[in-house]
Amino acid sequence: MMLDKLKVLGVKTDTYSPESFILIIGQNEFGNMKFINTRLMIISQVKRAKAKETSLGITYKIDDLFDTTEPNIDMIDSLEYMLSEFGDQFIEERQ
Repeated sequence: MMLDKLKVLGVKTDTYSPESFILIIGQNEFGNMKFINTRLMIISQVKRAKAKETSLGITYKIDDLFDTTEPNIDMIDSLEYMLSEFGDQFIEERQ
């Protein structure tokens, strides 16, 4: 699903790039409740203005935290939501 969305957006995933597209999924429990935390990030090389050197920085990040009774279904819904938000911003910045 992620690769399909990136392909539709025109994001190249088959070439070397110093950028990393990261998806982190975590599950926690509190009493009888289960929570899923999903995070989508892009880490890129950025040039620091004052130091005039490059370092790694988080250039995009979105989180989603929710309680769940069906973790697999809800996680996919969360991922679809985050990819949609990422896609909207990617298109906006490209214009």
